[in-house]
Amino acid sequence: MSELTFTLLENGLDYLQSAVEHLESKEERRLKYAIRDLFSGISLAFKERLANESWCLLFENVDEADEKKLVSGHFQSVAFKNCILRLNQLEEEMISEEFENILYVLRDKRKNIEHYAISDNVNSLRSLSYKVLKFTLGFISNKLEVEGSEYSTSISKLREKIISYASYRKKRLIEIKGKLDEYDVIFKCPECFNETFPLCTENRTCLFCFHSEVDGESLAYSYRSNVLHISSYGIAKGRQDEVLENCLECGTESLILGFDDDGHICFECSEVYSHDSIDWCSKCGQIKSGSTEESICSDCWDNIMDKD
Repeated sequence: MSELTFTLLENGLDYLQSAVEHLESKEERRLKYAIRDLFSGISLAFKERLANESWCLLFENVDEADEKKLVSGHFQSVAFKNCILRLNQLEEEMISEEFENILYVLRDKRKNIEHYAISDNVNSLRSLSYKVLKFTLGFISNKLEVEGSEYSTSISKLREKIISYASYRKKRLIEIKGKLDEYDVIFKCPECFNETFPLCTENRTCLFCFHSEVDGESLAYSYRSNVLHISSYGIAKGRQDEVLENCLECGTESLILGFDDDGHICFECSEVYSHDSIDWCSKCGQIKSGSTEESICSDCWDNIMDKD
């Protein structure tokens, strides 16, 4: 009787190959399976690196590591977040913060596909997938020492697909360069992660993947969540600092603090603030203009005057 047998890395590479096959299909529905298989492939590649260090690291709870359970496969394997944490403990920034953020976006999309529903831009999904695939192949080549091994053929075929997409991406960026040059501020799209989203007050759309947002507030929230990977949960737990504030000019919750070295930017009205042009009220903690010597905001002053 024949048996289906894959090593840990073979299994991961097979998932990556399956992801590429789905990505190349003209059937848009197959993008679901591309996202699913891509996430499985990179998860297995990460686990291969942990296993090379110690098979105990494959267990969510290393204190419960048992070789019999490992062989049988009947154990709780390390969660994706802890997998990244352990990799970065083995080597500083083995997974860079930039790609860690992108991988969490991929994970969340996979969760929605498998457990709920999905409504997403086809172009941005493809762009995200190829970006993750490129990173994954780099990780496999640099961290798993597979060059010249039995895996070389599979990796070479996957590289060819990356080169093909890179050619398309380069051509697309050349096509939209003229439009990008029309804007003073361009930032990273929260869906395709290309630096192709212009700061504007109308038709907020990525020029590369055509992902669009209905208003500045939704765009600012997507940027905070996907690009900066800051969540309401992380803020509530004190693990992350809030970067989203109400704009002093338009009043919407669209102001990204510390957008760049120059200062802060509102994604709704496109107002740009220098670092010293805003401050926080010493009484209520709300944002206020930094151009006055008063330590409290106008609302707090009004409340004080009303009481008098």
